[in-house]
Amino acid sequence: MGNPFEAPASDLAQPGEIIRPPARWRIYALSLLALFALSVAVIVAVYGVAWMSALDVLHNFVSAIGFVGLFGYAFWKPIASSRAWRVWAVIQPLWDFLYSFVFDSLGWSGQLPDTEPETRVEFFATRLIGLAVAAPLYLALFRYGYRSRKLWREPSASS
Repeated sequence: MGNPFEAPASDLAQPGEIIRPPARWRIYALSLLALFALSVAVIVAVYGVAWMSALDVLHNFVSAIGFVGLFGYAFWKPIASSRAWRVWAVIQPLWDFLYSFVFDSLGWSGQLPDTEPETRVEFFATRLIGLAVAAPLYLALFRYGYRSRKLWREPSASS
């Protein structure tokens, strides 16, 4: 039996609410940013940017916005509004799927010069690996917009 004069333990978080993400989110955010920056730097250094289509530039822009949300969540900083991130939590995975599977298979995105076209197996394997690596990003955007009320100082989940 415990001390009867001790204050009871309490958890002020509502069910499903996040107080602050653990350090692994910061490690993931920094690792993903480093991987993205390194891949872009190598491709630009080797091939330049002339091969890129407007869709590739748009994809990099969309990815950059996703990184902003990931860093806002991982480092627990309010950026823009929770409503904006609720919308972006839907846009980001939808865009990545469309870009990776639909636009790329139609040939709308740029093809690196001096590279052979991918086989069907290579095409799907690389896209699925990319989406698996990005899956925590989608989760972070969802949590940032929907499950981080303490960060946004929202009084209720209905806003």
